[in-house]
Amino acid sequence: MAFVTNDGVRISFSVQGNSKAVLLVPGLGGSIRQLARISTELARGHKVISIDPRGAGDSDKPNGPYGAADRIGDVIAVRCRDGVVCDVMVVPNTRVPIRV
Repeated sequence: MAFVTNDGVRISFSVQGNSKAVLLVPGLGGSIRQLARISTELARGHKVISIDPRGAGDSDKPNGPYGAADRIGDVIAVRCRDGVVCDVMVVPNTRVPIRV
């Protein structure tokens, strides 16, 4: 588990595997734990970065509410930490992979 700080909020994330990067972001209220199965499978052929959004999992839980801009900022902070360029970002609740 690693951490990055965005606007004073500590964001938790994990990295598995190597090769082309895939970024996994759980849906609202979700955490890395719910992504464990898919991240393990994807890590066989990809570098998988899973994020605990603010307010969930091992990330800080500041007083809310949090908006889309906060979540996007957290994702950008994780990506920028290691200069990660992702082929696909998966956000399970939207059911639509988003190219970043």
